[in-house]
Amino acid sequence: MVAALSADAAPSLKVFAQELDLPFPLLSDFKDRYVTYTYGIYNERFGTPRRRTYVIDKQGVVYRLIIDDKDMQAHSIRALEAVKELQARDRASQ
Repeated sequence: MVAALSADAAPSLKVFAQELDLPFPLLSDFKDRYVTYTYGIYNERFGTPRRRTYVIDKQGVVYRLIIDDKDMQAHSIRALEAVKELQARDRASQ
């Protein structure tokens, strides 16, 4: 499953997702920033969360954490690599 979390308000995320025809949900952490604080990624200096991508396996364990505040393409490339690794791991264990 793929999901995205943003500190933007839900209505703006809905428009964004529709414009890009995203095949996954965009979740909002706008109201209380609970998730961004819980994961320790809220940047107090700028008042926004830092960019992070978590690849979580079927057991709910973080398999890969991707940290890059500047290169968003790196997030998608590394996340896809991690997903392929997990798929290979799952096939090998069957």
